[in-house]
Amino acid sequence: MIIHQYTQMGTFHENHCEDYTIFADLDTNRILMAVMDGCTMGKESYFASALVGKILRKVAYEEFHKNYLRSVSPSLEEILQTVFKKLFLTLKSYSSDLNLDKYELLTTLVLGVVDLQAQTAFVQVIGDGLVFCDGQASIFDQENAPDYLGYHLRENFTSWYTKQDQKLYFETVKDLSLSTDGIFTFSPFQVDEQEAISENFILDFLLKDQCELDNERMFAKKLYQLEGNYNIKPTDDLGIVRLVLNSSTATTNDRYPTRKAC
Repeated sequence: MIIHQYTQMGTFHENHCEDYTIFADLDTNRILMAVMDGCTMGKESYFASALVGKILRKVAYEEFHKNYLRSVSPSLEEILQTVFKKLFLTLKSYSSDLNLDKYELLTTLVLGVVDLQAQTAFVQVIGDGLVFCDGQASIFDQENAPDYLGYHLRENFTSWYTKQDQKLYFETVKDLSLSTDGIFTFSPFQVDEQEAISENFILDFLLKDQCELDNERMFAKKLYQLEGNYNIKPTDDLGIVRLVLNSSTATTNDRYPTRKAC
C-alpha cells in the first residue's frame, strides 16, 4: 500500500490554504481517507476544513479501538454512516460550545472508507469534488453552490443522511484518489505560445501515472513539473489523497516529455 496526501494554496488565494486532507486507520484492514475544501465566501474557511479533518481523525481513532471488541465487522457503508453521524453530532456540539454560526463551518467533504484486504471502497461526497478510481473520474459539480454540511446541523441526522445520494461503491480498487475541485483550476501563469493543457492530461498525470510513487514528495514534484514544463498552476486551493494498492512503480516520466527546461 502506498498513500500520498497533498495540499497547495491556489494562486488566487493570499493568506491561507482552505483545503485539508486526512488518512487514518479504522482497523488493521480498513482505512479512512478524506479531502475538505473550505468555502472561500465563508468565515475563516481554513478553520472549517481543518476542524472537520481533526474530528474525522478522532472518530477513526475511536473506531479503531472499538473494532477490537466487535465479533462481526460492519460493512463499509455502515462504517461510513457511523463516521458521518459522529462527525455531524460533534460538529453540532462544537458549534454550540464555541458559538459558531453556519458560515464558520462551511466546507465540502469527500470521504471514503477502503477495505485493503477485499480491495473495495465506499465513497460519499458532500458538496463538490472528484473521485478518481483506476483511471475513471467521477466528478461532483454543484455549480459553485455546494450544499455544505454546515447548513444542516440543526436538522435530524437520519433525515438529512437519507437524502444524500452522492455515493459511490467500488467492487475493485487498485488506485483511488479523492480531490477537491481545485484540480480543475490549473491555468497559465504567464503568456506564451504553448498549446493548452487538457484537463484529462492533468488528471492522468497526477492521479493515474505511477511514476515517483515511492517518492514521498511525489505530488510536490509533479506540481513543480507542471509549473516548470507547462507554465500552469492551480488558481484555487488543491487537496488530494491518493491510495495505491497495486503498483508498477516507474522511475522515469517518459510518458510526459518536457516541453521546456525547468
